[in-house]
Amino acid sequence: MNAVSERRDDLDRDISDLRAKYSDQRQAWLNFAEEHGKDIDAFTQWTLQ
Repeated sequence: MNAVSERRDDLDRDISDLRAKYSDQRQAWLNFAEEHGKDIDAFTQWTLQ
């Protein structure tokens, strides 16, 4: 493999990792919202943990 292909593979892997991390965080936010509704104070405390 040449350097460009290797770099592309590295970037694809990084993008996949970021998408997975974002998806996990988004799900955590959705779960919190479902449990606590729109209580902004509770949300603020939760995000600061």
